[in-house]
Amino acid sequence: MQNPIALLALAFAVGLSVPAAAAGGGSVAPAGRSIGFGFELGAPTSIGAKFMTGDHTGIVVGVGGGIWYDASLSLHVDHLWHPIVSHFDSGSFSAYVGIGGWASIGYEGAHLGYYAPYYTRQPVSLGVRVPLGVSLAFNELHIELFAEVVPSVVLFPGIGGFGQGGIGARFYF
Repeated sequence: MQNPIALLALAFAVGLSVPAAAAGGGSVAPAGRSIGFGFELGAPTSIGAKFMTGDHTGIVVGVGGGIWYDASLSLHVDHLWHPIVSHFDSGSFSAYVGIGGWASIGYEGAHLGYYAPYYTRQPVSLGVRVPLGVSLAFNELHIELFAEVVPSVVLFPGIGGFGQGGIGARFYF
């Protein structure tokens, strides 16, 4: 069986070669609105906001916690680009890629790999995230549904890789 993360990364690499404007005009946010608030279930489970900085770009800020392996507090900020966009009468479908930062307080090792010889609680950890996802926006409801996988690297207090991701919804105002 093929590696699903490798296939998703390949799809995004191909999609980056297609200009978003060629796929249709307008914003990827519901009804062209610029601020959405919502939640994500996954790793981390979080509440957050998306601030559209352009028709196909936005900043996502989230705060939540790890519920699968520990009870750490997690903070992240990502800049997203939606290079693949398909508009339809009641909304849009898009694929996105991003880059961001991640911080955790009370972190107990990475989820899919680790940087320390044992899973020991660290007071603060910092890392880099690369969100890859899909988004479905509904204009009438002002709702965006999304799913993402987020390969991540811990940079402090040691170096290691792991994965984050989840599914969620945002309500736009």
